[in-house]
Amino acid sequence: MSRPTALVTGASKGIGAAIARRLARAGYHLVLAARSRDALSAVAADCESARIVETDLSDGDALSALARSIEAQEGRLDLLVHNAGVAHVAPLSEMTPEAFDATWTINVRAPWQLTRELGPLLKDSRGSLVAVLSIAARRVFPGWGAYCASKSALEALVRTWQLEFQGAGVRVLSLYPGATDSDIWASAGMADVNREGMVTPDEVAEALAFMVTQDARVRVSELFIEPSTGDV
Repeated sequence: MSRPTALVTGASKGIGAAIARRLARAGYHLVLAARSRDALSAVAADCESARIVETDLSDGDALSALARSIEAQEGRLDLLVHNAGVAHVAPLSEMTPEAFDATWTINVRAPWQLTRELGPLLKDSRGSLVAVLSIAARRVFPGWGAYCASKSALEALVRTWQLEFQGAGVRVLSLYPGATDSDIWASAGMADVNREGMVTPDEVAEALAFMVTQDARVRVSELFIEPSTGDV
């Protein structure tokens, strides 16, 4: 396969779908992973070269199967985009253990496992890994404690990967969107939040494309993209 290959998690909607479409325009072959096959199919239809993998990112066996399928079918991985994320909004004192664990599983454990299993392919290609973090990795917000903690933990993994992959020529990059007009608000039970003035998914995707299309000798380690009017 002559095209560079990228895996995008959470690619069925919002930021992930925008990233997939932007990378397709940059010439990537896409492996698109999320739970909804129909939604993934709609995104893949907008991409010249894409394969969809219906995947439950909370299932370790499903993640292993995804990694094995890329090894078997694409045989290469040039870009790994950890985009999938969930938010359960509640004061920490009221959050259920199930909601806390679900946040941690998707936002932290899934990226760790996929990187562990796909790291050899990234090393072979001297490729790039991008974690779509959040300003919540650096700032805390009432009701978002579990989400903030998970993004901070993922940020710590990213910093560690930067050191551990450094000798292999793999670029490890962090993208920090601020408030973005995406489906996370509805999934967090905040569908009525005012999204006017928020960053758009396409703007986040453009920022990611800027990071990964720099010359291989350059690493844009961190990039923040936020509404000019500030946080919600």
